[in-house]
Amino acid sequence: GYLRKIPGKIISQYPDRILNIHPSLLPAYGGKGFYGKKVHEAVIKNREQESGCSVHIVTKQYDEGPILAQSTVKVDENETAESLARKVLTQEHILYPKVIEHHLNTLK
Repeated sequence: GYLRKIPGKIISQYPDRILNIHPSLLPAYGGKGFYGKKVHEAVIKNREQESGCSVHIVTKQYDEGPILAQSTVKVDENETAESLARKVLTQEHILYPKVIEHHLNTLK
């Protein structure tokens, strides 16, 4: 994933046109410092029953833009951050292209 904050000037030039996929069910486990393995470790530590991924519009704040779609996965009792990451990534590969296509078709 792209781990740098996109400058506000660029976001302003392309409103509602920059999408991001995040490996959690936002707004949970989003924001600065929550990425990759850190997200999955937090989900497991907090004994969540489910996790997943979210596609959202990029805004000036990390992971706070409007959520366009989410996909969930079950967190198993003996889940590891690595196994959860694999499950979430599988869903990301399904969800992101669909959301991108739909979003492109709705833009004016």
